[in-house]
Amino acid sequence: MKRFSFLFALSILLFSCKKNEDNITTTIPMEFELKFTSPSAISLIKGTSKSDITSTIKWTVGNAETITITSSSLPVGVSFNPSLPKTYDASTFVLNTSTNIVLPELIVSNAATAGTYPITITATSSTGNTKTITFNLIIINNCITQTENSTVGVYKGSWKILTINAFPDTLSVVNFLNIPDQKVYITSKTLPGLILTATTNGNNFTIANLNIPTLPVGIITLTNVTINGTGSFDCTGKIMSLTLNFVSGNIVVGGFPISIAGQSFSGDFIR
Repeated sequence: MKRFSFLFALSILLFSCKKNEDNITTTIPMEFELKFTSPSAISLIKGTSKSDITSTIKWTVGNAETITITSSSLPVGVSFNPSLPKTYDASTFVLNTSTNIVLPELIVSNAATAGTYPITITATSSTGNTKTITFNLIIINNCITQTENSTVGVYKGSWKILTINAFPDTLSVVNFLNIPDQKVYITSKTLPGLILTATTNGNNFTIANLNIPTLPVGIITLTNVTINGTGSFDCTGKIMSLTLNFVSGNIVVGGFPISIAGQSFSGDFIR
């Protein structure tokens, strides 16, 4: 009888513990990465705005949470419209996937003072985990049309494939002939042997078709490549945006050529 009573009491205890375990909900705070996908320096003339400033949030660990975006260090005369904070529901995010976040329109009024201002963007999860990114806002009084000589210099930045930073590069702009022929030449440190002839028109430029038998890109090599491109200098002349379009060509993987026609590299490079 005593043995029966002991077993009965033990079974009740185990059942109670199991029931309590079933009622426990494990909550793991959300871990995430915040990356800036727009240029690290953005130039705006007084009285203008920019509506395509982007970043990504990548949920890496834990449970998805609501994330709120805030800003700080906005100078007088600069604002977001609509104003921050802006909240993104947990359902916006997918585990191990980068989610594009477009900030509200950034407006620079005529009351702003010309200069360079660091703007900090903060993402905060509902459990208090925070990440920050910073970009420089360059406010200028008016747009300066660049000349061939004024664009000469060394520009540093990264190439992108879609929104992914593919690899860093240093571009050099030179004006060999030093005559007003509307042409400058762009060379790349990461893509050796690449010499681009850019025909300028104000702050914009175009690159005509260029045939390259082999083009090393990091650890891979592209063959029989034809590229062209477009680009521009910002109003300060300090930021060069460039897109290279692959008209034809192949990348050889495992002995088999794969066409890269229709693909492109793009990047923003700062002097």
